[in-house]
Amino acid sequence: MDPFRKRKDFKVDIKEFKRGDKTHHGRFVNFWDRPDLDDIPNIVEPSMHGMVEVMRGCGRGCKFCDVTLRSLRYYSPEKVKKEIEVNIKKGGMDRAWIHSDDIFVYGMDIKTSKNMEPNRDALEDLFKAIMSTGVKHTNPTHGTLSGAIADERLVPSLSKITNAGPDNLTGIQCGFETGSTRLIEKYADRKLAPYTPDEWHWVVKEGVKTLNENYWIPAFTLIMGLDNDEQPEDGWETIRLISELEREQPEAMFTATPLTFVPIGLLEKSEFYDMGQDNDPTQLGVMYKTWQHNFKYGIQKFMTKTGKHGAAGKLKATAFNGLARSLGGVPLGAMERYARRKGREHERVIERIKAEYW
Repeated sequence: MDPFRKRKDFKVDIKEFKRGDKTHHGRFVNFWDRPDLDDIPNIVEPSMHGMVEVMRGCGRGCKFCDVTLRSLRYYSPEKVKKEIEVNIKKGGMDRAWIHSDDIFVYGMDIKTSKNMEPNRDALEDLFKAIMSTGVKHTNPTHGTLSGAIADERLVPSLSKITNAGPDNLTGIQCGFETGSTRLIEKYADRKLAPYTPDEWHWVVKEGVKTLNENYWIPAFTLIMGLDNDEQPEDGWETIRLISELEREQPEAMFTATPLTFVPIGLLEKSEFYDMGQDNDPTQLGVMYKTWQHNFKYGIQKFMTKTGKHGAAGKLKATAFNGLARSLGGVPLGAMERYARRKGREHERVIERIKAEYW
């Protein structure tokens, strides 16, 4: 295999079919060339921040993502363990950052797990192997909320294996994407499996509750202007969902970071979302609400408990949190001034958030 080939190593066929009164789009990926697992070499020098890969691909099928176009393959626990040992011996690492695009898919047989049910046995074996290396802390890079709650015994079991607790919190990045059930159904319906798009709000709330109860903190990312298809009501649905989480779970621990839409995956021929066009003032409202949450709930409440692994980690965490507490409100003021410059339509969005969703 030529690793420097210019052509793509897969082709995607989209087939449209109807089921009842709904139109569905099947995504069929054809692979021409890819390395076998045995062809992927182990690391020989320490990796950045102790990160090691445990799988490739995803299988969720979100239209806005490239990774989902790649077939699922899993590294064996033995291979993962060897790479962690390189980081320990050569890099002095006492933690392992486990990279995947959805850790809860690890070990899943996509042919038999039609509803994306997690393979708890495979995940337990993986994390037991990780902890057997002697690391003090481990956390996965990415995971889905639906995967976290599909098996009620999974996250508690993994937390026990990794010794998660009040002084050993586990961070994980989760795609919140949007609070809009319309957009989730259109662009990421399989992200919810085994649940359905109309259950999205429940999945988010139950996912946060389950993760927090087991000392996991989700760092959410949202997509602003998804495929340039986002309407004002979609933005308000996102704002409402974040506000409902705050009110229903006042001690909840999560962060929310909005990102603008980038055309990749099955949407690679779409246009970039231009925040500067200001066609929808609600998008400013989404940014405003997420930062208000991060400042009020994240910086003020729980971020002081994170990132304290080792003496250097404690020093960095103290410095960061001191700076964040001092300057965390600055972006809110900047957005309020921006809204005033743009006019009453933008100001009304900020005023409504303060009145109804603060």
